[in-house]
Amino acid sequence: MMASAADRHLSTMALLTFATGIADAIGYLRLDQVFTANMTGNVVLLGMVVAGRIGPALGNLIALLLFFVGAWATGRMLRGTPKGWGGRVRQALVVEVVILAGAGVWLLLAPAELPVWLIAIFTALLAAAFGVQAAAARVVGVKDMTTVVVTSTFTGLATGLATGEGRGGPALRRRLTSLGTMALGALLGSAAHAVHLDGLGVLVCAVVVLAAIRHGERRERAVTPAPPRP
Repeated sequence: MMASAADRHLSTMALLTFATGIADAIGYLRLDQVFTANMTGNVVLLGMVVAGRIGPALGNLIALLLFFVGAWATGRMLRGTPKGWGGRVRQALVVEVVILAGAGVWLLLAPAELPVWLIAIFTALLAAAFGVQAAAARVVGVKDMTTVVVTSTFTGLATGLATGEGRGGPALRRRLTSLGTMALGALLGSAAHAVHLDGLGVLVCAVVVLAAIRHGERRERAVTPAPPRP
């Protein structure tokens, strides 16, 4: 029996979620409390700015705008692509790898105290990269694995356990995997920041996304029949 896309690409999406945890921890700790992948926090902070409860939050606005741009551009690129893993999804994630690798190297070479303009650039790069990832993951379409946010997943876990619909099987496995890999990524990102290796943490993000691409390709080839020999 052929595995469903959710079963086939659960581990692929888990790797992408792990990368998100790393980047968001580094973004929050190094880039002036900005979430570069999870946009919910940025929206809330901007609402408080408008209400006059906190000072300017330019970084959060930059993150929102560039995440939107990354997701929009990827959506255009993947327009008409059938649901599931495919060549265009791979190409989009390769773009993410290039952005993350460039940002990671630059951050390694950057001064310990980042000027405001450099914080803005790094925020823009990381947010755009995870906008790309979020749009690509949406096309792959593994339920409970958006790779950039876990609020709905956490809600699904709680309500599933309450109703008895999510106490076992694939749904529970997906939800726990999403939550666990995000938390582990945040732990690694925090550790990288603690030893002043934020750039290395971002480079690890690039390597993890590259590993996800390779893993996704292998998983897809495993179920794709080989072409007949002439």
